Amino acid sequence: MFDTLISPSSAHFDSDHVGAWPVIADRVDQVWVGPVLEDDHRDIATALTSAGATVLEVSAGTQLDVGDYRLRVVWPYSESFAEPGNDSSVVVSLEPSSQCGSCVSALFLGDLGEQPQRILMGRENLGALDVVKVSHHGSRDQYDGLYRAVQAQVGLIGVGEENTYGHPTRGALDILQASGTLPLRSDQEGIVTLSVDAEGQLVVWSER
Repeated sequence: MFDTLISPSSAHFDSDHVGAWPVIADRVDQVWVGPVLEDDHRDIATALTSAGATVLEVSAGTQLDVGDYRLRVVWPYSESFAEPGNDSSVVVSLEPSSQCGSCVSALFLGDLGEQPQRILMGRENLGALDVVKVSHHGSRDQYDGLYRAVQAQVGLIGVGEENTYGHPTRGALDILQASGTLPLRSDQEGIVTLSVDAEGQLVVWSER
């Protein structure tokens, strides 16, 4: 059994992010969720609790130390900033300890839209990172200034093959290119793993 599940790709209650929650219901001790704003959100949280998990509704400032890493929630700040849907995404910063030279730093943006991305950048001191999980499957609803600020080497895009939304969009890919960020797409690369080698260089392995 996992001690804690914090899934940055399942960062809010839309069905494409939480539809498979029964798979993990009896396998975790603790689950982090964003604002529980609607009845179906409460139903999922209640079912997870009934299965034995502790469900924590988190917001900016929540953090957890795991090994050489600190997981820090940077969005949402309160329910007043989060409407049901994409902008209620839990955004998590993955921060390695100063002693860990082989750790990867990352920012997982969930499905956060352009306006909350602007607010997030104004409130947080986001420095250069190794990896950014690109928001909303690479939709056009992005703030290019945030991507320029984090200067990630790699941008992870979780997106279905032949999806009808046109994700990732040309606009999102252009933002990554202008930021010097290499896009890695699940529809093209399959599963992707990231690590840091002995020289401190980011190493990428992909299924395809």
